[in-house]
Amino acid sequence: MPFGAKLRALRRSRDASAPAGVELVHSFDELLADADHLVIAAPLTEATRHIVNRDSLQRAKAGLHIVNVARGELVDQDALREALDSGQLSAASLDAVTPEPPPVGHWLYSHPRVRYSPHLSWS
Repeated sequence: MPFGAKLRALRRSRDASAPAGVELVHSFDELLADADHLVIAAPLTEATRHIVNRDSLQRAKAGLHIVNVARGELVDQDALREALDSGQLSAASLDAVTPEPPPVGHWLYSHPRVRYSPHLSWS
């Protein structure tokens, strides 16, 4: 991997194979334990709603950068703000939020550790 990066992934199916150079993990906690960057590309289901929450953020490696290119409701935005403000998270790059778009004056527009794009990462 370039720059000595290690790629790890969590997949829904235990039978899924990993692409070359990717290590599969078996739990979200295992994925968070040593991740510097977490890219969320999951469907929104009852099992994934707020998968990123206060508890998971407390278990994450300090300084984590979260990238959400999937659905806004995968991330508990109140917990996200707390983790950004405390320094537990270094940054959040968000292409999907709830509601979409946020209302005028919402904290996501002005937070110094947030990069927000209007749900166009597909392009």
